[in-house]
This record gives sequence, C-alpha cells and structure tokens, in this order.
Amino acid sequence: MIGGIIITHGNLGESLIKVASEILGKKVSLPVISIEWKEGASGIEDKVDLIKEAVDKEDKGKGVVVFTDIFGGTPTNICVSMLEDRNVEIITGVNLPLLLKFLSERERMNLRDLSIALVQRGKESIGRIKEFLEK
Repeated sequence: MIGGIIITHGNLGESLIKVASEILGKKVSLPVISIEWKEGASGIEDKVDLIKEAVDKEDKGKGVVVFTDIFGGTPTNICVSMLEDRNVEIITGVNLPLLLKFLSERERMNLRDLSIALVQRGKESIGRIKEFLEK
C-alpha cells in the first residue's frame, strides 16, 4: 500500500482527515504535519526532520504521496529535497475529493499512476456551478 502524509499551513490537514473519516465512516489514519505561520527558521528545520521521519515510516516499499496545500508555499518547498533520495510524489493543492481518491485507490495503483490520477481528480473537483447548470 502506498503511504501518505499531509503537510499544510495551520489546521487544514487535520480538518481534511476528520471530514474524510466522517464521510468514509471509519477512522482515517495519515500523518499530518502543520506548519504554523509564525515558525522561524529553527522551527522549520525541526519540521523538515519530522517530515523525513514520517515519510520513512509511511514508506512500506511502494512509496509515499506527500500532500501539501499551496504550490510554492513553505510546506511544499521543504518537501522538494526529498524527491532526490526518497520514493515520493508531492501533490500540491490538496482538497477533499483528491484525498478521498487517494484513500480508495492507494492499494490498487503504483505511485506514479496514482499521483497522476490524483492530480486529475483534484482538477475535476473544481468547477463553476453555473457552468454545470447551463449544460
């Protein structure tokens, strides 16, 4: 099974896990690491170590999807260094439909194919309601 970690600003990751658990009717257990707005450089260094430990623990041989909230944001930027020496895919713009897709497909797909499917699902989940209603 592919591992997963959520790294976001504030409590967004915890909220996503809570709602996913309610929707699925079972406890979703993924590591969540919050980056607080006021953390200084030393706090960020501690988070890097924490993230690396979480990735290593989550990787059961099939890799890990690391979900972050914003492309170019601190959670994403501090994960980029792991692309060289760990079997990870970083997916930015985490949202609830994308997370639910991950939870339902992570046992059936390989890391690369799953990450591609997740990006597609994330994009498909964003829409303008009037456009849907006009069809």
